[in-house]
This record gives sequence, structure tokens and C-alpha cells, in this order.
Amino acid sequence: MTSTRNRLLTQQQLTAITHYMLGKTKREAMLAAGYAPTSAATGYIFGQEKVRAEVLRRQALVIAETGLDEQWVIKRLMRQADAGNILAKYKEVGEDGKISWNFTGATEEELSLVNDIKTTVSQKGNVYQTISIPDPINALNALGRKLNLFKEDQEAGGVSLVDRIASGRKRVRKDEPKGKDDEATTGDTVH
Repeated sequence: MTSTRNRLLTQQQLTAITHYMLGKTKREAMLAAGYAPTSAATGYIFGQEKVRAEVLRRQALVIAETGLDEQWVIKRLMRQADAGNILAKYKEVGEDGKISWNFTGATEEELSLVNDIKTTVSQKGNVYQTISIPDPINALNALGRKLNLFKEDQEAGGVSLVDRIASGRKRVRKDEPKGKDDEATTGDTVH
């Protein structure tokens, strides 16, 4: 049985909304729903009142079912951005000046910030520990976007300027012939 709300939206719009709710950008969602790239670049359907209303309705359902809301996301992003400070009390500096980690007494919540711990023993018998934590820059960028703190990330025509610039760069790269110098730099890795 089709609801009145869904009769107001086309199947293509509903498909785009579904892809958007699954985490795709507005442009990606429209492309996945079969819109032309030029239409998808503007994200215009997400500016339509009936589409906005359906997105808000679905977001409210997700919040009601999961308890996941904006404050939950912001709180976790803030913890990720501050992971280094939260875990600093577990660093120990040895007599040789090397840092090691001692998580004795760490809470489950603190340990959830540690993605991986590696212990390496050198040929001389020195023990080195490294941990990986969430990237604070990524967390801060996500927070900034969520809170609209970045002027360059403001939406223009349904698509953020950052997405539009990235799309333009991709088109330019596609059109440029690759020379030997270009090929050497595209796979550069920092060690």
C-alpha cells in the first residue's frame, strides 16, 4: 500500500533519498538513482520541499529507533579529536627518553579510543610500542562541517563548494595527458 507521501515523490526521488540516508552525498545519491551528472552536480532535488520533508521524516525515524542524534555524533567526534589528551596519562617516559604505554587502570571508554597497539623488539632488544588512535584532524574537520564552521563548505545549489571543487579537479585530471613527471608524482607515498 502506497502512502500519500510516497505518491508525491517519484520512484527516482525515493531512490535518491534512500542512497542519501545510507551516507552518500547528495550528488552521489542522485547519480545512484539515475539522474544525469549535470543534474546530480546541483543536487537540486534535495532543495525541493517534499524531498526535504521526506529526509527529515526518515532522519526522525532513525533517531527514534537508535537514539542516535546530532549530540551523540558531536560528543563522539569531540572525544576522537581529543583522544591524544585523554590518553596522555597512560604514557610513560623511560630513562632512555623513549615513550611506552601502560594502560593499567584505563576505563573501557578510554580504551575504546585505542585502535591498535603494536610492540616491536629491535635486534638490540629494545622494546618499542606504538598505538593508533582516531585521526584528530579528521574528527575536527567532521565537527567543523557538521557545525557549518567552514565558509568554503557552505552549500551552493545543494552541493557543497568542497564537493564542487573536488569534482572540477577530477574532471581536469581526466582531461590532462599524463607525462612521465605526472606519473611519478601520482603515487608518491610518505614514509
